[in-house]
Amino acid sequence: NKLQAFMKERNAPFSRVPYLAGKDLDLYVLYHEVVARGGVEKVVQERKWKEIIKLLSLPATCTSAAFRLRTEYERLLYAFESKELRDKDVTTESISFV
Repeated sequence: NKLQAFMKERNAPFSRVPYLAGKDLDLYVLYHEVVARGGVEKVVQERKWKEIIKLLSLPATCTSAAFRLRTEYERLLYAFESKELRDKDVTTESISFV
């Protein structure tokens, strides 16, 4: 898929999908839901992680879900989002939004 090809091109392929609340994190759904809300910067600023948590069917008892989603998104999907939506190359070190 496009994400895997992008990661391989950057010499940063991931070998396994993150595991959250007892199941594999659906990166495809995560990416599309974040982009549908204007991208990760907007999701962070407008605190929309709870909406995405519900859509991913993560339990309310998973208190670290918002933090983990943001962390995994920044680690695995932010550079892809930047390239796809803004044709901008970024590294995880260049993430500067709150």
